Amino acid sequence: MATDGQKPKSSPIPPGDDAEIVALIESWRYAGPPTSWDEIVGHQRQVQRCRELLEKLRRSPEQLARLHIRLGAGLVVSGPAGVGKSLLARALATATRRMVTVPPVAELSAELIHRLYAQLAKMEPSLMILDEAEGLIGKSWLRDLADDALRALLAAIDGVSRPQQGPITLALTTALIEHLDEAAIRPGRLAPHLVLGHPSTDERRVLLERAVRDVPTVGPIDLDIVVERTSGWTGAAIVTAVSEACSRSLGSALGEGLHMDLIRQVIDEEYEVRDLRTPTADDLAIWSRHEAAHAIYGQLVWPGQVQSVRLTEDGGRTRLADGFEERVLTAGRLRDLVGMSLAGEAGEVLVAGMAGASAGSDGDRAKATRLLLNVIAVGRSVDTDVLERGQESDRGSERMRSELHDAVLREGQAIRGEVDRLLAPHRVAIEALATQLLAAPDHVLSGNELQAALVFALGHDARTSQ
Repeated sequence: MATDGQKPKSSPIPPGDDAEIVALIESWRYAGPPTSWDEIVGHQRQVQRCRELLEKLRRSPEQLARLHIRLGAGLVVSGPAGVGKSLLARALATATRRMVTVPPVAELSAELIHRLYAQLAKMEPSLMILDEAEGLIGKSWLRDLADDALRALLAAIDGVSRPQQGPITLALTTALIEHLDEAAIRPGRLAPHLVLGHPSTDERRVLLERAVRDVPTVGPIDLDIVVERTSGWTGAAIVTAVSEACSRSLGSALGEGLHMDLIRQVIDEEYEVRDLRTPTADDLAIWSRHEAAHAIYGQLVWPGQVQSVRLTEDGGRTRLADGFEERVLTAGRLRDLVGMSLAGEAGEVLVAGMAGASAGSDGDRAKATRLLLNVIAVGRSVDTDVLERGQESDRGSERMRSELHDAVLREGQAIRGEVDRLLAPHRVAIEALATQLLAAPDHVLSGNELQAALVFALGHDARTSQ
């Protein structure tokens, strides 16, 4: 206790430490509850990669050197909002048993980054999480910060000669991996790259069972219906839907608690707060052709595996059967998935010419690029072999990136040509399916109804050509 008007003394700062940065690090320290791996539903391959990284961090520099293992400066986790990126990060943070700091990306100036890394290098090994990191390491049009902040981060990462003794940076982004600056994710800097996707049917059931556990219910809850109608939803969206259904029960004559009618109501609304203009008839016509082309391509390549086609307020979605895309990846049929991504735009151009192509193909092309990187890497995963082995020299890394860029362009053009040739005889089928999609309730075709629509469209296409 202070006496005689003296102020209480703060904890002493070791000589040579940056007192201001030490205080910031303490304010950024993650103090939330621990997260176990068991809390993560799905994403088993990504969890395994984190466990492998964790095992490396537990080894001494001598052990790593004996096995010729070099650690990168961190890893990148990407995927749509709500798929569990932050949860994966917290689980890794818990497992490392290291101090965890979560600095706000928007506050990281070049000077602050330099001082932060200099201070962290003097401290115990730590885990630094950069959430929504595209604001710092995104491509120029996505960055919120000045270029010198990115340069400072790259210089800081490269300046840590013993990564296992310094901070490991975990960058989380809601953007696609292709939206990150190539310099930030070049070989030897940030690897591996873990991409999280949407939960499968079985995983949605587990998420729902956890979400409704211990929640008061009013009448029976049919989880089968909820699982079926939330295809393509993220885990966060499912949890939010259950919470919203409970909120709507407050003061309800039905009784307070989870009620099947209310959760169906929320699901039918696809509970999201959006600020979008109402789509025009022209918008819907373009989007319907785009999604119809995806579906026709899928039916031609994988008969019976297109699960649903729908129009939304900002475009549309075409889904393959749960788990089918993973099986295609396992079988090495990456070119077919690239073709599926490019089919939407190809169909628009086929039906309406170049003037009929919409901006909705940007995301499709980004996904195609990500898949092409795996195709070009001669069957090897880019995030392991290419990004972790190509670190012997900056010149070699630059050459590798240039060669990959050129190869992606060549391969993408070749596959787009294949898609064009496959769809060319089916212009009428695309238009026929688009018409059925526009006429369907809520602009949704799924299950047996979708299969019948596809058979009709392709049959109509054949009859017209006779």
